[in-house]
Amino acid sequence: MFYGAGKFSREFTLRNCVESRNVRLPDYVCDRDKTKWGSDFFGAEICSPERLLAESADDAIVIVTNNCPFPVLGDLHGFLYYYNILTAASLEMRFCLAKYPAAELDVLRANFADEKSRCVFDALTQGQADGKVWFQDLYEPHPYFGNDVVPSLPDGEVLVDAGAYTGDHIASFGRANKNFRAAYAFEPHGPHLRTLMERFASDPRVKGIGKGLYSLNGLVGFDDGHPLGAHIVMHDGPATQGQIEVVRLDDAVDGRITYIKMDIEGAELEALAGCRETIRRNRPKLAICVYHRPSDYFEIPRLVQSMESDYRLFLRQHSPFNTETVLYAI
Repeated sequence: MFYGAGKFSREFTLRNCVESRNVRLPDYVCDRDKTKWGSDFFGAEICSPERLLAESADDAIVIVTNNCPFPVLGDLHGFLYYYNILTAASLEMRFCLAKYPAAELDVLRANFADEKSRCVFDALTQGQADGKVWFQDLYEPHPYFGNDVVPSLPDGEVLVDAGAYTGDHIASFGRANKNFRAAYAFEPHGPHLRTLMERFASDPRVKGIGKGLYSLNGLVGFDDGHPLGAHIVMHDGPATQGQIEVVRLDDAVDGRITYIKMDIEGAELEALAGCRETIRRNRPKLAICVYHRPSDYFEIPRLVQSMESDYRLFLRQHSPFNTETVLYAI
């Protein structure tokens, strides 16, 4: 059975039960949301977590379909305490590691520019496959700017901030580079964008764009039921607020770009595909989050290097949990 019938569970099930068949479809799915009980989940019934009590703790596998299982484990301690628990992220990372031959993994590791990056890659991939979610020993502060990979920025930088949220990283960018030329803030979630534009109303260099970056120009499904994790819908389930407009960066910004930062809830690979000409023409610094999908640890470095082979790649961990892992290309 699975625990959780939300976006993580649906995307995991589509990728791993329907498309690749790494896991069989669940017999049933438990969820805390009473409004979902009795409804369909890929042919299985969604029911109360109390159904777990009828299972043998020796046999049941509970897939907590969330990147970080702590909130679920805390809320359902009485149900899950004695069960064999596997997270979706852990299972999917196992599938990824099994997919790539050892020789390919060796090449991927060798492409990182320093030993610290290789240590982060090994720890985050094998560690998550083993069920680990705590990486305090790898944690480093200062994501994107003012760290050992990007210690300083020259005057005149032009930033593209994809997933700008309410502007915290644009503020950090401004502190690191007071004489920056422009910052393009791509943020499709309306309330976040309004807050950002109010915050930087006195700085005309900050340009708010209420669209998402993607591999095409058009409309895509968008789920903003949880605003902090608002994201493009990668499965066929309903989006809570319909659709948003997405654009290719190659078509959206004219002129030179010197730095691209992406934290867009799993759409990074698609968005990078829409940046090919920008990257080829400008060779900007890149800071791309790879933690939203286990496959991104492997696919995003390969895509970046295929677009610009002269990049030096670094991997850094900016959270004590299995989040905020950033690939830098310099």
